[in-house]
Amino acid sequence: MKRPATSSAPCVVGIVASVDAQLAQWPADIRIQPARQEMVSDLDTLLQSRIKIWAKHNKGKFLEHIIVYRDGVSEGQYDMVIEKELPLLKKACQNIYPASDTKKGLPRMAIVVVGKRHNTRFYPTSDVEAERSANPQPGTVVDRGISEARHCRLTPRCKAPPVPPTTSPSGTRSSTHYTLASDPHRRCR
Repeated sequence: MKRPATSSAPCVVGIVASVDAQLAQWPADIRIQPARQEMVSDLDTLLQSRIKIWAKHNKGKFLEHIIVYRDGVSEGQYDMVIEKELPLLKKACQNIYPASDTKKGLPRMAIVVVGKRHNTRFYPTSDVEAERSANPQPGTVVDRGISEARHCRLTPRCKAPPVPPTTSPSGTRSSTHYTLASDPHRRCR
């Protein structure tokens, strides 16, 4: 979801999904929705369009697993994603999947909320671990110490390790947080 600079302008919502096993093709779809509307309009229709394209490119086969990366929500809105958007996503699958698949619980769906607006910063502990700008090297994963993996046992959500983006030419780079909001495999328990 892309929010405009002015609060009265509409938002742009986009969806992309892989259509091949090589993850080489990612057709997209976009929608315009009213300003300040946090929940994605037509979410079920958007997902159905991606599933149809997948099936078309894969000889009528349907996905067994779907991972949704959801951006544009704050931590206070995670419950809205689970209570309102997850049922829409499941409904989209039930409307398009064969009954034999839905009876088996397919597809299994995980929702990962992507958070970029936070104040967490990482600094390398030695010059060897730093790039020229004194930021951690791209691809650094923080999974001990300050990460919140301990919450996996306490709540149905967990935060995956923050991963710094690609090289930052100057300044301090901000990491991305990945919060597993819906976990059908119970990997965080």
